[in-house]
Amino acid sequence: MEEPIKRRVYSDREKGQALAALDANDGNMYRTAQQLGIPRTVLQQWSRGQGISADVPLLRQQKTLELGARFGELAEIILDSVTPEDLAKASLKDKFISAAVAFDKRQLSHGEPTQIHDRTLEWQGIADRILKQALERGEEVTIEQVKMKIVERKPEARRYLLPEGVDAPPPEGIKVRAKR
Repeated sequence: MEEPIKRRVYSDREKGQALAALDANDGNMYRTAQQLGIPRTVLQQWSRGQGISADVPLLRQQKTLELGARFGELAEIILDSVTPEDLAKASLKDKFISAAVAFDKRQLSHGEPTQIHDRTLEWQGIADRILKQALERGEEVTIEQVKMKIVERKPEARRYLLPEGVDAPPPEGIKVRAKR
């Protein structure tokens, strides 16, 4: 007779630590699961809020801050141990990589972005597609009118689509179909 498979039970502390590690890995489930030896599906469930208690988000935040402090301490130790001779020996590439990694870890530990993501091209592409669709339907519309209509529906697009200081209301009669 076969014994039933026992499922591993994780404490709230372990769940919080795993989710903090997921944050440190910039959301990479596969890498985090491999590093921690936790099934990826379990980690995915926790990240969606399934199977965790109300205490886990706080534990996650505490562990993230703790990891950030440890990265900071480690960075200080490393930086303090680097001599001018060490810097002279290091290649420019190594110096830039080291600085970038340290900066990224600092940003992540403070809950700040590690990359600049300009959504201008994304919003411009949406406006261009809507204009093309409108013209194919035989509507007489300009790109400026399309942009104004988008901003009317999605105010967050204003900074990507409209020049500074443009506050005119969108023209009437433009039909912009939202994706569903």
